[in-house]
Amino acid sequence: MAGLLHAAYTVGYFQDQRHGSATPTHRKELQASIGEVVEVLVFNYNESTWYKKEHLENYFETVKENNSNIKNLILMRLANELEDYLDYGMVYRGTFPFRERINAYGNLAIELAKRLGHLQLAEELNQVFQIHLDSNLPKIVFTNQSSCFQLPALKWLKKSYLEKLQYKTRKLITQWSGTKNQIEELS
Repeated sequence: MAGLLHAAYTVGYFQDQRHGSATPTHRKELQASIGEVVEVLVFNYNESTWYKKEHLENYFETVKENNSNIKNLILMRLANELEDYLDYGMVYRGTFPFRERINAYGNLAIELAKRLGHLQLAEELNQVFQIHLDSNLPKIVFTNQSSCFQLPALKWLKKSYLEKLQYKTRKLITQWSGTKNQIEELS
């Protein structure tokens, strides 16, 4: 359950209509829904560091400890890493520096999975990382698409389907035509 709800504090909305933080009120609300044990894992996931080589190196020491909560936290991070890279997920994020991230800590993530005893996860991470490193999609595939990552997430989520479609259409026309004047003529 914690794996499914790992990003609850980052992107979930609570009764106060806020997200992005694990306030005491948010923690109590989530605990009431999923229980304290699972909430602690979700909270620890939210508070843990990951996306740098030195962060993963620190986890090598904690894997040696016989602490199932820490091991579950690392396993959740590794599973999320795999999920992020499935289906060319990172390639299609446009300018996202996935190659740099894989080169910086991909092998460490694979080794952590092995040390946790999850050899299949280690192999799957290795495969998706290699596929991404070997990818060479034409720039047109991702440069003519807008992404919710290019707008503040909350602003994007509040837009209607029609507003999102209009935004994407304007962006495509601008990129294809090279001028904004032609968009104004079409409006």
